[in-house]
Amino acid sequence: MTHSRKRWIAIIASCVIAGPLCRSLLGAMTTGDGGPGLSVLLSPDLIVSAAAVLAAMLVGVVSARFCGPRVGLFVAGLPLVWTALGMGRMDDVLRCAQATGSGTTAAMWALSIETLLLGVVIGAGVWVIILASPEWTRRDLSNPLTKSSAIGFGAAFVVTAAVTWLVARSDLEGQTAAACWIGAIIGAMAGRVVAQQASTVALVAAVVAVGVVGHALGAILAGDHAIAESNANTLWSLSRPLPMMYIAAALVGAPGGSAWGLSLVGRVEHEQG
Repeated sequence: MTHSRKRWIAIIASCVIAGPLCRSLLGAMTTGDGGPGLSVLLSPDLIVSAAAVLAAMLVGVVSARFCGPRVGLFVAGLPLVWTALGMGRMDDVLRCAQATGSGTTAAMWALSIETLLLGVVIGAGVWVIILASPEWTRRDLSNPLTKSSAIGFGAAFVVTAAVTWLVARSDLEGQTAAACWIGAIIGAMAGRVVAQQASTVALVAAVVAVGVVGHALGAILAGDHAIAESNANTLWSLSRPLPMMYIAAALVGAPGGSAWGLSLVGRVEHEQG
């Protein structure tokens, strides 16, 4: 079987089988008042949500074994895209928090913590996916704690935050998903151009860090006035995408942006040579 055929089988299986499975698992979550779960930490069904994320990572590991790390990361992110698009919007989370009495400030801090925890899980997943890939495909298996990775992380963080802030003009699922995805692609591309030896784990972590900081700043800037700002469409832009949006974008967008950045650097060096 050709490599191209294996890649398309993995992508289609992820979209048709793993995506609906993860969405149905997280669709079974409930909030404290019995309503549909809009967030992992704001729902008591943590085991269900953890199972959905681990299922997506497992699909990525299997795909990477046969198709390489880039396909594995992309395939792992596709089920989470399904999940993110079906988990509602930020204004839904804020209204639910107000109805249950937990307060919007606490809810936004919980979203920041949720993004961080999910980021740790997928960071480990990215490392496992790369390790599971055939040895000749492990071009990005470098130490995420090197100076090059730190520089790439910083560049990717700044560019991802700027692009996401510019694009996320409303709470609509499609717009927030596009903002995270475009931001992840351009941010990872910038990180790779600035630091060619940066680890892919560091570039993925930069996208997640934008979500962590974005929700934390949303809690500080909006506080208990978050619902009023959401209704007036003046809510801090980086706090509009839900955590799963950032996680899915990190997996789907960052590896592709990294590859494009490396290709761009190679093309420039070739022309200059």
